[in-house]
Amino acid sequence: MTASLHFAAVKAQLVSSLPVAVTVEPAYMTNTDGTLKRVQYVILDGGPPDVLDDERLASPQSPDSDAEYLYDVKAVAVNFDGCLTIVQKVLDGVIGFRPVIAGRNCQPIELDGSDKIKPDYTVKPPLFYCDMTLLLKSSRA
Repeated sequence: MTASLHFAAVKAQLVSSLPVAVTVEPAYMTNTDGTLKRVQYVILDGGPPDVLDDERLASPQSPDSDAEYLYDVKAVAVNFDGCLTIVQKVLDGVIGFRPVIAGRNCQPIELDGSDKIKPDYTVKPPLFYCDMTLLLKSSRA
């Protein structure tokens, strides 16, 4: 299964697209006391393929079948403008990028959906978030 290679390619492109001060994390960043850190970062979440199908009725699934990967990206910032800047960097740097993975033919990454930038008022002062979903289609080379 090439799920880890696909994830690594998306993460590498995301990291290269963002300013140095913005990191890519697997989860919310917290302080030692458990409170959320007031920094700008991106959370990248993904895993195995969401779809694994060769679109042939008589063909069983196999680890190298055509696959669709969905990656959830959450921009986190201390203000609205910072969050909007991160979102724009993600869109500019990742959408249309075609990962190169040995033995696979990857399509350019697409935006599958996004939400509006929203403040989280449960944190004082609030943090701002924006969720996006990226789609990567991959087939045998």
